[in-house]
Amino acid sequence: MKRRDSIVGELHKLRERIGRAHDFDADRIAATIRRHEEERGRGDVRVAPRRAGRQKKAS
Repeated sequence: MKRRDSIVGELHKLRERIGRAHDFDADRIAATIRRHEEERGRGDVRVAPRRAGRQKKAS
């Protein structure tokens, strides 16, 4: 028998509510997330790529 996790249950409810509000359209959900990030000044963390250095051979 599977044990119910209350946190996972809450996440499932939230996912269902957000999906229903956007007619389960991934593009609409993503656009809403981007809009919220812009309004709050948060978003993806952008880090400049680093060049990979040569690895030393093990003796």
